[in-house]
Amino acid sequence: MAARILIVEDHAATAHTTAEVCKAWGYRTSTAANGAEGLEAMDRFRPHLVLLDLELPKMSGLDVALLIRHSKLHRKVPIVCITGYGETEYAAMAEYAGCDQFLRKPVDLDELEAAIATHLTKVRGVPKPAPKQLRTLPPVDPSGRSPNPANFRPTASYLLGFRAKYCQISAAKRTGSEGVAAVEVST
Repeated sequence: MAARILIVEDHAATAHTTAEVCKAWGYRTSTAANGAEGLEAMDRFRPHLVLLDLELPKMSGLDVALLIRHSKLHRKVPIVCITGYGETEYAAMAEYAGCDQFLRKPVDLDELEAAIATHLTKVRGVPKPAPKQLRTLPPVDPSGRSPNPANFRPTASYLLGFRAKYCQISAAKRTGSEGVAAVEVST
């Protein structure tokens, strides 16, 4: 039985990619698209760890973290906050709300894997993932929705940070800034 990770993320592509990456690392995953669904999934899925976005519809990630920390059943579940907001005040608010770690999008996959492993070692009764050499990448979906395993790591890193990059380009277009075509999106 694999460790269970709940991914609370409103951006569907990011949630899907993060779930696929975690599955490739040997974990069971469940996703929730907003804070309310995330809290419901806590009771249903009983995760060993939560990956939580800060900006969510219906309820902020900070509120979700606070409610998890005040729950008798789930208060010891590690919460790793993953967000496009990288300012120091957001990290401080996440820590105050009960998040165990703050990661900024786009997330480096090695950093994400290390954060998950670090926090899961602190949880009692969590099954250890398969050794790295035995892990496999998710299969390629014939419809083209899943990334090619040969390009999986760079594709996942790109998708995890896509939302922040899209918002920058979208804001530049809305304000009518000159040189929108010169906006550089690095991967």
